[in-house]
Amino acid sequence: MIKKWTIFYFSPLLGGAMEQLLLSFYNLKITAFHQSSVSELLKVSQKHLSRSLRRWQDSGYLTFKSARGRGNKSTVQWFVDIDTLYFNKVNALLTRHQLSDAIQYLTWDWSIHHKQMLITKANQLLGVSTADADKLVVKKRYAPLYSHPLEVVDINSSNILSNIYDTLIAYDKHSHQYHFKIAQHIDFYGDYAVIYLRKNVYFHDGTQVTAEDIKRCLSHAIAYQETKVLLNPIVSIEVINKLTVKVYYHDFPYFKDVLCKLNLAIYKQDKQQIIGTGPFYIAMNNEFQTTLKSFDQYYGYQSYLDEVELIYIPKLKESNFTLSDSDTFQHIEVTDGFYYVLSLAQNKLSDIQKATVHYLFQQSVHHLKDIHTSKGTPYILKDQPLSLKSLNKLEDHFSITMVYPSYIEKKMLQYKRYLKRYNIETVLKPIDIMTSFKSEITIEGDIYIHGMFFSEAESFEYFTVLYQNKTMHYHLSKQFPLLSDYYATYITTDTREWNELNHAINQSLFESHILYPIFNIAQEVKVPNSIHNAKVTTAGFYNFSELVIKR
Repeated sequence: MIKKWTIFYFSPLLGGAMEQLLLSFYNLKITAFHQSSVSELLKVSQKHLSRSLRRWQDSGYLTFKSARGRGNKSTVQWFVDIDTLYFNKVNALLTRHQLSDAIQYLTWDWSIHHKQMLITKANQLLGVSTADADKLVVKKRYAPLYSHPLEVVDINSSNILSNIYDTLIAYDKHSHQYHFKIAQHIDFYGDYAVIYLRKNVYFHDGTQVTAEDIKRCLSHAIAYQETKVLLNPIVSIEVINKLTVKVYYHDFPYFKDVLCKLNLAIYKQDKQQIIGTGPFYIAMNNEFQTTLKSFDQYYGYQSYLDEVELIYIPKLKESNFTLSDSDTFQHIEVTDGFYYVLSLAQNKLSDIQKATVHYLFQQSVHHLKDIHTSKGTPYILKDQPLSLKSLNKLEDHFSITMVYPSYIEKKMLQYKRYLKRYNIETVLKPIDIMTSFKSEITIEGDIYIHGMFFSEAESFEYFTVLYQNKTMHYHLSKQFPLLSDYYATYITTDTREWNELNHAINQSLFESHILYPIFNIAQEVKVPNSIHNAKVTTAGFYNFSELVIKR
C-alpha cells in the first residue's frame, strides 16, 4: 500500500515547511541504498522517492547521485541535520496555546532521543488545565470510530458519544437501576408503551425535543441494518401530542432495555452534523482532536466542566488519561469486557482438535505475559465462570486458521507462538476493523477472535450477542440449531427470568467449543486525585458531566 505523506506549512516563526517523508528518510541513517528497497520501506513509489530526492537536493538538504547499472546503489550526502531542525520547530510549537496543532507531529519518525523529549513536553502540557479549573484536557490513543449514535459498537466511541447524546431511559451498571433521561416517564404494557417526554429537553441547536423527534429516531433505528432485529417486534408508532408517543408491539419484554442503548439515543441531523441533547456538544472535531463544550440548556444537572479537550496520539502505548506532573493520581484496577473464540461455520477441525484448542486457550492466561489479561477464570457472564476439564490427550500436529481484526495483530502473534509449543501450526487471517463489526465473516477460517464489552444489563446484552450481532448470529445459528427455539422462549419470558436461559445457552456453547471466553480485559486506569465522581471502564473514565475537580 502506498502511504500518503503530507507537507505541513507553518507560520513565519517556524521558518517554512516540514515534510514527514524527509524526516523518515533522514532517520534511516543510510548513505548508499537501492531505491526499490527504500521506497518499499517508506511505503512510497520509486518515482515519488526519486522526485523527492531531487527536490531535497535543490533545497540544499543533501546531494544525491542516482545508481547507474544493475546492482549499483544510489548515494546521498547530508548537509542538514533534519531531525534536529524539525525537532526545534515542533518544540517551539509545543506550547499550551498551540498544543492541538503540534500534537500530530509526535507520531512522526523521530530519533529516539528527540521523540522522548517531545512526548515528555507534551505530557507536561496535557492533563487538568491549571489556567482554567473548568477545562479538562485528555490524551487518548484512539479517536472514536463512529460519530452517529446508531452506528456505535465499540467502547471508545460509546464512552465519548454518551456525553453528547442522551437516551429516553438509562441503565446504571453500578447500581443495577433504570432511571429516566429524556423521558419523564414510560408506562410499559403487554402490547404497547406510552412515552411521556420532559418539557425542558432541547437539542444543541436550541430546538425543543418533541414526540415527532422520538418517532423519527425510532423509525430510523427500525430501518437500520444493525438495530432492526432488536426492534422487529414494533408494529407502529403513534404521536399522541407534542410530548407523548405511543409504541405498539408484539412479544417485546426487552423494550425498556433496548431504549437504554446508545444506538437508540435521540438526535437530529442537518447537512453539516448530527445534533444531540447531551450535557456536552461537539465544538470541534478532526482526526487529531475533539473539543466538547458544556451545553447551557441541558435539562439535567449542569456540568462542572465547561470544556473537555480530547487529543488523539495513535502510537501511544496506553490510552489512559495523562496528567500534568504536578498532579497525583490513584490507580484503579478495572476488569471490563472479554476476548472470545467463536467457532466459524466453515470450521474444519475435528472435535478433539476443537477441544484441544479450547483447553490451550483457557490455559494461556497462565502462560502468556500481558498486563491487560486478567489471570482469573475467564467469563462472558460474570456470575458463570466456566472451566474446561483437563483432556486425557492433547491433539497435535494439525493446523488452525484464526480470523481476527487487524488491530490485535500483536496478540495473535503471541497466540501463534504459544500454539507452536504444542506442535499446532497457526495461519493468521487479519480483517479490517469495520469488517469485523459489520460482516458475517465468511472467509475461510476455523475460529474468529475478537473483544466485546457489555454496557447495559448483562442479561439483555447476552441476548443481543446471540441475536443482534451479525457475526455471532450467522455462525451460531449454523452450529447450534436450538438457537431459534430459544428465541421463542426469550420473547415470551420476562427479562428478569432471562438469567436461567442465558446460563443454559452459555454452558452449551462452551461445552461444544462453539463460543467461549479466552480472557477478561484488565486495565489499570489512572484517575487524578483532583478528579472526583469518575466512573471508570477499561477505556478510561468518561462521565465528564458528573466530574468535579477539587484543588
